[in-house]
Parts: sequence; structure tokens; C-alpha cells
Amino acid sequence: MLATACALSFGASFCAWSLREAAAASAASYAALSALAALLAVLVNAFIWDQHGPAAATLLLLIALALAGMPRQAPTPQWSTAGSS
Repeated sequence: MLATACALSFGASFCAWSLREAAAASAASYAALSALAALLAVLVNAFIWDQHGPAAATLLLLIALALAGMPRQAPTPQWSTAGSS
């Protein structure tokens, strides 16, 4: 079980590093993806075992997931050359 968890963690870290290196995802979308993976792990844990994290922790994770999806890309500035002489 421990070896499987270590292998899955290593694979997830490698995929995350590859995703950020390829610039296929912004920092905000990467944060949302990470929070979603954590939520999935918590849900699987809640369905498999009787002893799992408190409801407050799950609520805080849901709040983090909602906040991770809020940032938007800043607009590209429009540089004006009207004031230059």
C-alpha cells in the first residue's frame, strides 16, 4: 500500500512538473487542478474508510477550490504613443 501511494505521488508530481514546464496551464489553473485532485482524494477517502477527516476540513477544501478558480488573466495593456514627442 505504501509503495503504491509513493508511486502515485511521484507520478502526480512528475505530471504536475511537466504541465508547468510546458506552460500548458497558468498558475491559477494549476492551483485549481491541485485543489480538485485533493478534493477527489478526500471524497475517495470518505467513501472507503469509516475514519476520515472532519467535515470542517472538507468544507475548507471546497472553499479553497472555489477561490482557486476565481483569478482571471489580466488584460494586455494598450500602450499609447500619443504623448511622446
